[in-house]
Amino acid sequence: MPAIGEWFRKRVSGPIVTWWRERITWMFLLVFTVLWLWRTDAALWAVARDAPTAMTDPVEVARLVAQWVEFDWLRVAGVGA
Repeated sequence: MPAIGEWFRKRVSGPIVTWWRERITWMFLLVFTVLWLWRTDAALWAVARDAPTAMTDPVEVARLVAQWVEFDWLRVAGVGA
């Protein structure tokens, strides 16, 4: 019969660490989405609606679109990890 420490490590501590690691990943993805991706979404939506407060420089809009694509792929990669 294995020692209680070995049993605890295999049966209890491993799943607990895995559970917390998964929760931390999802929390990071949520914070990343809310703080960075949604801000970019709002700015691009303002440009699409031709809002008076939207940016009008085409170079800045193109940079913002490229940034949104990068952020979205980071989020997709985080979900897949």
